[in-house]
Amino acid sequence: METKTKLSARKIAADDPKNSTTPLNSTPTGIDPMPSSAPQPILRLHVWLELANGHFFGLGRAQLLQRIQQHGSLSKAAEEMRMSYRAAWGKIKSTEEIMGVRLVEKVGGNKSGFRLTEEGRRIMEQFLDWYADVEKKALKSAQKRLPWELRRFTATS
Repeated sequence: METKTKLSARKIAADDPKNSTTPLNSTPTGIDPMPSSAPQPILRLHVWLELANGHFFGLGRAQLLQRIQQHGSLSKAAEEMRMSYRAAWGKIKSTEEIMGVRLVEKVGGNKSGFRLTEEGRRIMEQFLDWYADVEKKALKSAQKRLPWELRRFTATS
């Protein structure tokens, strides 16, 4: 049964044309290696924090804050993430309400833009550091346990 499951998973990974890039890790010992021509699956983690009443904070919120910091603009950040300004603003406001802290503040007048508050910057950085650590450990674990050479997800994957 285990062999059939591994073969099915290999077939699924091999059928995905997005998985034909350079591997991140080497083949683990004690596990049947994939042929060198086999595509390398991309590790994608969907990790977020939530409360009983809803979403607390996750990678999407952290990336939205990161783009606001980069552009100084909520509309540019939203556009880059392929979401409406209203959706981006709603995510920021609901997260601020749940956390009880301001994440962003307006700069100047009505159309001047946004910047992260000190607390918003700290939360974003701490979450992204934690996420990178989780991702690194997941890749290391996969390297030991799975027969595929995985690579981490990047925006250009």
